Amino acid sequence: MKKTLLLLIAILVLVLLGCASNNALTLYQQGQKAFEDKRYAEAYEYFKQSLKNYQFFNVTEGIAANHIMMGDVHRTLGTYHEALKSYENALKIYKEINNTKGIASSLTRIGIIHQSLKKYDLALDYYNEALKIYRELSIPQYIATSLNQIKEVHRNIDIDRDKAFKLYQQVPEIFVQLGHSSFVNSVALSPNGKYILTESKDDKTLKLWDVESGREIRTFYYHLDNTKFSFLSLIKPRFSPDGNYIL
Repeated sequence: MKKTLLLLIAILVLVLLGCASNNALTLYQQGQKAFEDKRYAEAYEYFKQSLKNYQFFNVTEGIAANHIMMGDVHRTLGTYHEALKSYENALKIYKEINNTKGIASSLTRIGIIHQSLKKYDLALDYYNEALKIYRELSIPQYIATSLNQIKEVHRNIDIDRDKAFKLYQQVPEIFVQLGHSSFVNSVALSPNGKYILTESKDDKTLKLWDVESGREIRTFYYHLDNTKFSFLSLIKPRFSPDGNYIL
């Protein structure tokens, strides 16, 4: 009888744990939806409740994920010091559980905050640390994003234009791994810094990339005979001054 009672109690505890975990996940997902819909105050409350549930049962991945999202809310609202606290909490947890991708993501976000606060030296430290991890993990999109972030810091502080240019040159090399089948002849950055245009005359394509995510947006194909294509080799594609057109 005693063994049966203990077994029933154990089953009940497991059921309660499962329900609480599902509730925490539901709250987190509701927070994500609210954040996407720009209902930031509502999103924050969802993340806060989800965090409490995960903390009660010590679900470390869930705790860290909510700290990240709460930091994202603060960053979007411009409350940078609060965002920094949330990201640092997430970083500490990810280090404890050795989640390297989570560590890199936290480092990148902390770098963004320091860059927003014009603490450029600190921003570079965090970006470079994140870049090192992304290279170890061999994630081209994030490598390209990190290189671009480092380049932007150098451009902001205007202290090392040569280094910034070298970093800028590395970005298309990373993007080549994701799309072009041959050498990239030219690269152009949009005026707002959000897009990169790469051109390969060998595979006869232009590719438009989103800098932040590293994703290919669109491919443009040459449909020209060799004479016309030879003439075009003298022309490097570029963005219009307003960034709305490719010239």
